[in-house]
Amino acid sequence: MRYIRRLRQRSGAVLLVVLFIVMAVVVLSLGYTVRADRELSSGQNLILHTRIDHLAQGGLVYGRAMALNWPAASFPAYTSQQLETGSNDYYDLTIGAYSNNGTTPVTYTRTLTCTAYRRIGTTRVAQTALQAKLHYDPAAKTGFFKSIKRI
Repeated sequence: MRYIRRLRQRSGAVLLVVLFIVMAVVVLSLGYTVRADRELSSGQNLILHTRIDHLAQGGLVYGRAMALNWPAASFPAYTSQQLETGSNDYYDLTIGAYSNNGTTPVTYTRTLTCTAYRRIGTTRVAQTALQAKLHYDPAAKTGFFKSIKRI
């Protein structure tokens, strides 16, 4: 009879040990799931940031092409421009007035500002703003960015 009581007490202790092991495994797996979810969100944010950065750089290159093709023209502000039809990614491009550098042959400088963003509804969820100084020679139709900086 004592043997049966000891056997019952041991089986209860084994059940508690198994319960604690299962609980530890569940806690560890939940922690892993939370970390994996954070890494996934971080990766998606990095992709969005890179996409918006490249859109802003593309807007500057488009502005450079406009300034080289029409060197003495004044340009309106281009707002809510889309690179891909149907996407939520937009850019605003401002091409500043040209200034003569006073050199021979005649060269000009313009300031270009491009703001790229993802719009969901009326809010901007990601945004990159770049400002560039374009130095160009209208006779040779060549130009390069002297500087590009985030603003």
